Amino acid sequence: MSGWNELKKKFALEVGDLPTPQGANVVMIEKFDTERFSAVNPETKQVEPQTRHRMWLVGFEYPLRLNNTRVETLAAVLGCGPEDARGRKIVLLAGTVQRYGKTVPDIVIHPYAPDEITPCTDVPYHLAARQNERLMLAMQCGVRIAQARTALTGQGQQHQPGPSPQPGAATQPSRKFAATGVALGKEAAAELMMLLKERASDWNWLTLQLSTRGMGELVANRQPFECDGAIREPAWRILKDMPVTVGGFDREKAKAALITAWTPPAPVQGEVVDRTTGEVVNPDDIPF
Repeated sequence: MSGWNELKKKFALEVGDLPTPQGANVVMIEKFDTERFSAVNPETKQVEPQTRHRMWLVGFEYPLRLNNTRVETLAAVLGCGPEDARGRKIVLLAGTVQRYGKTVPDIVIHPYAPDEITPCTDVPYHLAARQNERLMLAMQCGVRIAQARTALTGQGQQHQPGPSPQPGAATQPSRKFAATGVALGKEAAAELMMLLKERASDWNWLTLQLSTRGMGELVANRQPFECDGAIREPAWRILKDMPVTVGGFDREKAKAALITAWTPPAPVQGEVVDRTTGEVVNPDDIPF
C-alpha cells in the first residue's frame, strides 16, 4: 500500500504516510495555520465556506489537519498554548477512530510526549519539504530526510529494494561518492541549472539535498561549475522523478546567459582579475 500511496495527490498527511506504521513516529512541530475551503453544510445542504486548522511538521511537505480530538490531545501532552508549541516533539501513531459510525484507520497523537533528546523519525523522501527555508530548518533541527526507497526505471518497471539482512548479518555500508578531482564544468553546470529551473527549484535547494546525502563538502561555498563531477549521478537521481512544472523559456539562451555570467571579462593589459570574486584590480591602484 505504501508504494501506491506515494503516487496519490496530497494536501495533508494520511495514516499511510507514517514512516513507521507499526510503531512510534517522533516528529517536531513547526507551526500552525488555518486553511479555507468550501463544503456542503449537512444542515442547509448548501455549499458554504469553512475553515480548518493545520499543524505543520518540520521536514514534511504536507501538514496534519487538526480536529477537536487532536487539539485536545496536543493541549494535554504539551501543556502550553500553540504559540509555545513550536519546536516541541510529539509522537504520531497509526490507530483507529470512529467516523460516520465506522471504525477507520487514522493518525493518532500519542498521549505522552517523547524526551527532547529523542531523535525525530526520518522523513520519507517523497514527503520531504521542497522550500529551501523549510529544508534549512529541518537541517538545523536535526530532522533527516530519508533517501528514496524505490525508483521507476526502464519501461515503467519498478526497481525493488533487496531483501532485508538476516539478524546478526553484517550490513552493507551506504554508497559513498568519492571526489573525481574533475570539476563539473560550465556547460554541464548550465544544463543542471536548467533542469532545476524546469522543476521550480534552484541551486541552494539542490545543495541542501546533496548535503543531506553526505556530499556537503563537494558543494559547499562553490559555484555550480566549480563542484566536483561526482555530484552528477546523485543530482540526477534527485531530479529525474520530479515533475517538470516550468516551461516557456528559451533553454539555450538561458544556458548561454549563465555561462557568460560565470565567465569573467578578459583583463585589460596591466590589470588582474580576482578569480574568486571576479573583481578587476589595477596594480597602479595598490598603494604599496
